[in-house]
Amino acid sequence: MKKYLIEIEIPLSIHIEKKVQELVTYGFDIDNNFKPKKLKVSLNQNTHHTFIIKALVKERDVSKCKVIPYVKNCWSLYDIIPFKK
Repeated sequence: MKKYLIEIEIPLSIHIEKKVQELVTYGFDIDNNFKPKKLKVSLNQNTHHTFIIKALVKERDVSKCKVIPYVKNCWSLYDIIPFKK
């Protein structure tokens, strides 16, 4: 399993915890120590919230990110960040 940051966009009327639990049904292991971070950059700020959550995802489940309608993006996290010297 690898660590990922997952960007989700949900309507204002839906609570973030509901969508986080829904991701668990897709096989994502949500990091409960990382509280969902609300972003202030949503294009649809009047109708939607955008959040970043952290999860462990199996390699075979990463492709599910592309088919979940409210997932907008996901980024793999590395323990060591490579820098050019």
